[in-house]
Amino acid sequence: MATASAPAAADVSAKFWDTKCNYGRACVYKTHGSEGRSWWNIEHCGYTPLNDYFTYAKAHGNAFRVYYNDDPKKWDFVEAGKERPIGQGGDRASGVEVYC
Repeated sequence: MATASAPAAADVSAKFWDTKCNYGRACVYKTHGSEGRSWWNIEHCGYTPLNDYFTYAKAHGNAFRVYYNDDPKKWDFVEAGKERPIGQGGDRASGVEVYC
């Protein structure tokens, strides 16, 4: 019987831009002007800092919460397996908390 192994240390802080939200990731989306659209893929549990404007999010895995710089009491929650608009009102995201 095979046993699950823990992620490698290099995976702990893995995050990257892609043209899609990859399977099993928490993702936030933005438009880069003439450069096109990009998804910021986060592939670990816990808090990941951000410092940018995002307009859409997808939980292609676990649920997560997006926090904002301008109002620490304001946040957007994205349910597991769901996607939705975020950052309405032009708020700069300060971080993402992925719940595992």
